[in-house]
Amino acid sequence: MVTVDIRVLSYSLLLLIFILSVIFIYLIVNRIKETKREEITNSYINQYHKSFYDHLIEGEPAPNVIKPESTLQIKAVEEILTRYSHTISSEKVVERIREYAEAYLCSYYEAQLKSHKWSKRMNALYHIVDFQMYSFESKVANMLASDKSYTNDEYLQMYLFLTKADKQLFMKLIKKNKASFTEWEYRKLVREMNQDSFALLLQSFEQLPQSLRYSMIDIIGLENQLKWYSFLMEVLESEELELRIRTLKALSKLSYVHQPKRFLTYLQSPYWEERMLVARILETSPSGDVQKYLITLLGDSSRLVRKQAAKSLSKQKGGEQLLQEISIAQDEDIMVEAFQDVYGTKVGEVNG
Repeated sequence: MVTVDIRVLSYSLLLLIFILSVIFIYLIVNRIKETKREEITNSYINQYHKSFYDHLIEGEPAPNVIKPESTLQIKAVEEILTRYSHTISSEKVVERIREYAEAYLCSYYEAQLKSHKWSKRMNALYHIVDFQMYSFESKVANMLASDKSYTNDEYLQMYLFLTKADKQLFMKLIKKNKASFTEWEYRKLVREMNQDSFALLLQSFEQLPQSLRYSMIDIIGLENQLKWYSFLMEVLESEELELRIRTLKALSKLSYVHQPKRFLTYLQSPYWEERMLVARILETSPSGDVQKYLITLLGDSSRLVRKQAAKSLSKQKGGEQLLQEISIAQDEDIMVEAFQDVYGTKVGEVNG
């Protein structure tokens, strides 16, 4: 019995060694192949980099020697074109990159887009966006309109391509987006848009998917796009609470307040988030009426609102002294608490 067990154990050990050896050899062979591919790619880049520079930057005619004739040469060309497309914004250079890519890479990307492999389709989509290959407009539109399902990453690249290739078509298709984009994905799409596409999108704001609307509002605030202040004030009239809260957050990041009285309604909001955000917005307004509004919020039922009101009041001209006087005069727990939240000390101990 013991002999049998030892024999089974020995066979199992030998089998394990064999499997590990096969895996090791496979990894070594793959690494050798990858190294060889890298050598060929780097060799091509080093050999023809000057020719690409002369063509793309200097505008000289493209010599036949920079026409890729193999998959590895295409990989090298992609690397060269990507470097230029990401570092140079000259319209002439961008146009030459597009012309070169459409002359020599179209058939390759067409085949990749039809591939069953996700990685190949994504590679094609990334590069037709990078190289602005507008000849793919109808193909991308057909992919979006087809019954075939793609991943969110693929849909994201398709829509990003259309924001550059055909803004009107993008507007038409994004309204009936089949993909379930998260806010993060929509935000990524919005960040990549140029200002013309963004402005066009705002014109159809009410017809857009909810997550896209939220993302656009967030981006306006995060990127401090003050020119959309009036638009935000219009959106603030919405009956949707979440949309109003996001709009108030965006307004609070713009560090600008026009007609503070327009925010009076929100001082009485039943939602503490709105009252707190209005207190934050009013921090940057030099209007004399603003101090009255903030003093009102010092007695709010929410500690977070009181804290923000006290902080905003302290940033006003003479606000620090006024806040201390109010706290001493009224001597109410919530006033003292608001003072301490801002300064971290007792009333009367500021500046000594």
